[in-house]
Amino acid sequence: MSKKERNLYREFKFESIPDELKTQATWVCYRMEPRFGQPKPTKIPYNPVTGEKAKANEPTTWTAYESCVAAAERGEYAGIGFEFAPPYVGVDLDHCRDADTGEIEDWAQEIIAHLNSYTEASPSGTGVHIIIRGSLPGSPPSRSSRNV
Repeated sequence: MSKKERNLYREFKFESIPDELKTQATWVCYRMEPRFGQPKPTKIPYNPVTGEKAKANEPTTWTAYESCVAAAERGEYAGIGFEFAPPYVGVDLDHCRDADTGEIEDWAQEIIAHLNSYTEASPSGTGVHIIIRGSLPGSPPSRSSRNV
């Protein structure tokens, strides 16, 4: 994890997460680990109760919010993450936030205002994640798409 990522995590306010999301057993921790062929480490999800790797498509590998926060605060993991399951979907806006100032680009501000839901800085500090109640029509958009 980079110094910026560590500082962003330390500054993160867990109380800013809505109680509605905290009550869902859809949480994981993550570690930054090297991945073959990739120049930078990537987030690998874990269940802090079992210590096993978690999977985005396998709810039995997720756990309670409190377990994840406690493990991350003990320094066992780099951070926590929310896994998406109905009725929640996520919007990931990349390269829209200045990691040093927190300033968000106009195009991203428009999307955030329109969705009017819980929004947080991404671990890199250069993007934002938005969690909303809803469902995706058809297949999800490509990762490089800015269409919402």
